[in-house]
Amino acid sequence: SIRRQRQMCIRDSKVGVLYVQVPGGDIEFRQGGAYWRETPKPGDLLVFPGTLEHRVLPNTSEQVRISVAFNFKKR
Repeated sequence: SIRRQRQMCIRDSKVGVLYVQVPGGDIEFRQGGAYWRETPKPGDLLVFPGTLEHRVLPNTSEQVRISVAFNFKKR
């Protein structure tokens, strides 16, 4: 099994994820002791603070998951 590590990005930055093809695999967030998941659909764009811990859960389907992730920061 592949262990998915939590990620945090640069302070004061934002993270964006555009979901193109999503056969499975939620994104999980953690802030302090609180955990929650989002189940994206094709065409969804999630934007969240770069300091928010997050990880993508495994895609257990036979289909390919396609997403485009990016970081950005206001100047």
